Amino acid sequence: MHQPQNPAAIAAADAAAAAISVPPSTLADPSIANTYFTTLLTTHPTPPPPAVILSWLAGPADYFLGGGGSTDVCAAYLRCVSTYADCLVEVAVAESGDVGGNTVISVARAAGRAATKCRDHRGVIASSGIIATLSRLATCWETAAKQKELMEDARKKQQQSGEEEKQQQQSVADSDDKSSKMKTRALTPYHAELMRCCILAGHYRYASSFAESHPVNFVGPMRSMHAAMASASRSSSSFLARGVNPGLDPVEVADAVETYLTYFYYLGMVYIGCEDLELAAHCFRVCVVAPSQVVSAISIAARKKLLLCQCLLVEEYGLATSGEGGKGKSKKDMIMELPAASSPCVGRYMSGSSVKGGTFGAKTASSAPEGTSAAATSQSGTTAAASGGTTSSTTTAKARQLSGRRDRSMEQNFYHLGRYHDIVIAYLKDNAEHLDVILQDTADLLAYDGNLGLAKRIRDSMSWKDVAKTVSIYKVVALEKVVSKDGDCTEKRKKAESLLLEILQYGGRKKSNTDASLPFGVKIDQESGMVYFPREGDELWDDDYDEEEDDDDQLQDMATRVKTCMSLAQRVRELDTVLSESNRYQRLVISDRTSRGLDTVGGKTGGGSSMPTEGGPGSGPMGVADLGRSSPMDAFD
Repeated sequence: MHQPQNPAAIAAADAAAAAISVPPSTLADPSIANTYFTTLLTTHPTPPPPAVILSWLAGPADYFLGGGGSTDVCAAYLRCVSTYADCLVEVAVAESGDVGGNTVISVARAAGRAATKCRDHRGVIASSGIIATLSRLATCWETAAKQKELMEDARKKQQQSGEEEKQQQQSVADSDDKSSKMKTRALTPYHAELMRCCILAGHYRYASSFAESHPVNFVGPMRSMHAAMASASRSSSSFLARGVNPGLDPVEVADAVETYLTYFYYLGMVYIGCEDLELAAHCFRVCVVAPSQVVSAISIAARKKLLLCQCLLVEEYGLATSGEGGKGKSKKDMIMELPAASSPCVGRYMSGSSVKGGTFGAKTASSAPEGTSAAATSQSGTTAAASGGTTSSTTTAKARQLSGRRDRSMEQNFYHLGRYHDIVIAYLKDNAEHLDVILQDTADLLAYDGNLGLAKRIRDSMSWKDVAKTVSIYKVVALEKVVSKDGDCTEKRKKAESLLLEILQYGGRKKSNTDASLPFGVKIDQESGMVYFPREGDELWDDDYDEEEDDDDQLQDMATRVKTCMSLAQRVRELDTVLSESNRYQRLVISDRTSRGLDTVGGKTGGGSSMPTEGGPGSGPMGVADLGRSSPMDAFD
């Protein structure tokens, strides 16, 4: 580390280090907090041993885990943890499963809770460096394994022994390589805290990329978990499926199960932020089907988000054409049915909770489903089987932690799924008015659960479906008819314009979760208040369509057509004049009038001109057209 040049600063740093030789257990006192952060963030001339630094960071860990600390104090703690990332990684690699490794886990979890207190300041979390620190901790085994591989390669190059010894070394190296690969795929508490901090900082893409590049296949790194995995491998069955081994520490087993559920729950939230609802639903489904003996609060929270995600996905799947016994599966079955691998206790709880639909207005309704005791449903499920049950206060804290809220006035309704089933049923029935009532009545519960955004997206998707129905019927329609909301014409037009612009902005991918573009376009005429929906193949559908250029072309084409019509009319008039002045035409006219006894100029017997008189009832035809109407057409034969 860089050494300060000022001797007074060195003395002050040493005095501060001596002042917190016993780390504080609480930072509620501003003077203690100031001394604590000054010491940790000061560059020391002689870096303290890793054990000392770890004790400094772990001292107030319980204070942050209990939800204490202001935003400024929590932000300072995040910076301190990031400052000593190298020390934490060193201890985590060297003492995984021992006291030091467990202390690092406590520090990481305390940092996660501190980040939760800073959730309204995403920039503070991102700039503190805690995400990079947790990433290093989550991959420290992988880094150590790579270093070990390099050392093994160097050692093998130096050895020049016989073929038999080389084969033996190769066998050992292969075994170590498999072990290192397994270790790199271990799910640690650092993974869950990393996902949490990425969500709080809004770094969804980074979290998604990290999860894809670092897949996991078992829970670690506690020492008892290694023993559990070995025991599970010998019995050829999954550790989680086997239940709790009496020889294992129940507390560590419960901690491992909680890590597993929490990681996939947060990962599902990450995929929601990435607009990948399919992977999000998969992660929530993993939480629901995790083997357990009691229902977990995390599983309940995952089930809620799973229902909402499947509502947004059901339009893409549509109706199944076949199923068991030749029967199709309806949309309701696809959304409401539990996965086949769910534990019996989870199935009983979810089924019992589903029969309480329609009670979305009863805020004091019992949250325990029918046939399930309240004591059983109040347990968190992640630790009850191993540690003999959890208290209601512990469960309440877990529910608050999942929802990210300080207070839950409707805490008893956290375990009640009937309101979510009401949302699903209203959505499937396309009953927008009823869904609006449900969302308005359950807005507080949805906000506490962190599902208000998903619920609003479901309501928006219903509006998208209404537009799709309108487009399938009309090609031109009034703006106010696009939406079914009551109100005056101006309000409905504004809402329709906003909805259509949103559809065009996302191209239909945000709500339908498909990569296909919309099969129609939108053209709004503000003057007439009409909206046009051109289909594929229409002129308006082309991306390079220029409206002004098209108007000019239409005007030019119209002018050409008018000019052609005028030219044709002029030719007809000229032809009429030529025919009227011809001698043959005049003879035919005189003959026609004489046959009908009509007077001519000069009388019947006079020898005057033979031109017919103009006007009057006795006048003859004045042109070709008149001749055709006033005399038989056989006169031209």
